[in-house]
Amino acid sequence: MVRESRRRPLPGFTLIELLVVIAIIALLIAILLPTLAGARESGRMVKCLSNHRQIAHAMGGYLEQFDEWLPRETGQMRDPMAWYPWPMAFRPLLDDRVYWKGPDERNRPQTNMNDHYYEAPYYKCPSYPSPEFHQVQYANNGIGFTKRNGRLRYAGHKPITKFHVIPNPSEVIYLTAFGDSEYGDLFRQLYRPGATNYSIGILYDIREPSNFSDARAHRLAWDRHPAGSNTMYMDGHATPRRWYEVRDFESWFDNDTRFNQGSSYWRSRTPQ
Repeated sequence: MVRESRRRPLPGFTLIELLVVIAIIALLIAILLPTLAGARESGRMVKCLSNHRQIAHAMGGYLEQFDEWLPRETGQMRDPMAWYPWPMAFRPLLDDRVYWKGPDERNRPQTNMNDHYYEAPYYKCPSYPSPEFHQVQYANNGIGFTKRNGRLRYAGHKPITKFHVIPNPSEVIYLTAFGDSEYGDLFRQLYRPGATNYSIGILYDIREPSNFSDARAHRLAWDRHPAGSNTMYMDGHATPRRWYEVRDFESWFDNDTRFNQGSSYWRSRTPQ
């Protein structure tokens, strides 16, 4: 008589156990992905802050070479060197390939490169949402205020300023994240046939209250990074700031009202 052999069933997972394991893996992924994304954004924020510090170093060199004249909003002044928008002014001090040239036939400043800043990595924020568009991704302080009865009032665009007249440079924002309007108005205005580094560079500033929030005119990205944006101050130090600090008019007020647009004081004291 042949005896039938009975095989023991091999140990394995039941369907319920497999579902539990899959659920645990999905949960771990859900927990880890934000952490990894946060780590990547932290790295981008550190790189952006490094850019600010490089620009601060260049700003210090520029102040030393040009008698403490600090580029602000670019306007027509007697000395063409005073016309330099900040991206042109500082670039030769950031890049060995670039140097300043004399004014062109229209008395506007020039450098030897007219690449529309495509080859200027120090002006690019790794967190900028559309890197194929604007090639300068920071904006400087070109806004003037007066103070009446303890309240700030807009007083026009702010032209180049003597550094020593600013009493509180460690408290005044000089540079932070640029953000075009949601309609891309500035990009279409700037990057067009016949554009130059000068015509592009002059518009990377914060020069009026609408640049802070207006849908069409805003230029300030006060929330480029989590909770805020990197910020460089007029004394050259750079640090992350909360969005509400970057957006506060008081952070942009240099306590100097003599040099606002339209003032005869600064027009009589431009570089000779």
